[in-house]
Amino acid sequence: MGACCGKSPDKGGSVSHGTEGSLLDTGLPRHKEWASTTPVGVEELKRQREVFWDTQPAYGGKQEIWDALKSVLPLPAQDEALTIAILKAAEISFPKGTWAEIYDSTGFKYELPPYAISDPTNLQR
Repeated sequence: MGACCGKSPDKGGSVSHGTEGSLLDTGLPRHKEWASTTPVGVEELKRQREVFWDTQPAYGGKQEIWDALKSVLPLPAQDEALTIAILKAAEISFPKGTWAEIYDSTGFKYELPPYAISDPTNLQR
């Protein structure tokens, strides 16, 4: 299905990824287009997303962060201003300006599989 997990800061110290590094003031983070290794239909993609969001507590991190991410995904956002407000309120940061690196205010890293972020380019409708 794809890699997904969360990672705590290294034991050597905390990681600071506050909202100042989020780049949300300039719009939503970029997301990388992707293609499924095997063509996937709408229902299969929906099932993969449901499984991911049902099992995400096992990846660590804060439930409210996972809830905020789930509420704004998949992209494209229907209401970009609302999406940005939700991400800012949850203190979610995107230091590299992409969905590949997502951190909460404590420095916990959240990793999402591509299918949770957006539809594949080869989605079969």
